[in-house]
Amino acid sequence: MGSKASTIFTSPSPSGLVARSDILDALTSFQRTHGDTRRERYAPRVGHHAQFVAALLSGGDSRVAIDPCTGTNKYACPPTPAPDLVCFSSCTASPISWRGFERADECYDSIAGAVSPRDRAERLQGYRRGIEDSLLRYFGAAGLADVILCPSGTDALLTAATILAAERPGEMMTAILSNASETGTGVPLAAAGRWFDGPATGTPLPGCAIDSIQVPLRTLAGAPRSDGELNGAFISAAKSARVGRLSTSRTAARRGWSHRPRSRKGSM
Repeated sequence: MGSKASTIFTSPSPSGLVARSDILDALTSFQRTHGDTRRERYAPRVGHHAQFVAALLSGGDSRVAIDPCTGTNKYACPPTPAPDLVCFSSCTASPISWRGFERADECYDSIAGAVSPRDRAERLQGYRRGIEDSLLRYFGAAGLADVILCPSGTDALLTAATILAAERPGEMMTAILSNASETGTGVPLAAAGRWFDGPATGTPLPGCAIDSIQVPLRTLAGAPRSDGELNGAFISAAKSARVGRLSTSRTAARRGWSHRPRSRKGSM
């Protein structure tokens, strides 16, 4: 993707974003009520990290909002590390690791300690570029691709749909979505170029005209479908897709297996 693509999509939701003040109020209320006698086993131990945690979560959507009664989000995850909690879900529905938390806290201290707005922006940009460069080196894609950082996998899917729609203005596209039942609840909406969280949930993004076809990767009994069945299902979906189609291939990572059909001309 070209560097201009990163300016097309900049926000996970047009409204309903979590404000930093709301996060602080929720954390303060929880700590004031429960102190060290927490009812929740995995309640956050925020302490002097309150300002950092509030900054880390602010600007997110309802998935990261903190309940002042439990100190956790809608997935029952605290905003701080919970090393005793075994997680088998997505990054959005899992607590942050200690390594990630401490590194992000160091970055926050550096940015917050900037002597001017310009210095703060330069430090933030430096950290962003560092992450992007590390990802490109890891995947051996330096000089071949650009990186767009997204807050979640669903946001990344919505970003891709938006970019492709912008590349084909006015064209109707079809998203062929595999295994929608084993993804996040917002994935089908994101694949169709629609807001997936907040008051505008279900509303198409400007310029996006995308319908969707869902291809289940399992039988009604829960068994994986054969390669032949899946290839036939994807071919049938591609034939019924509209001109200028978009095929979105998803893997069933939460179930430990995946299937990627052979791509067809005009699809991704």
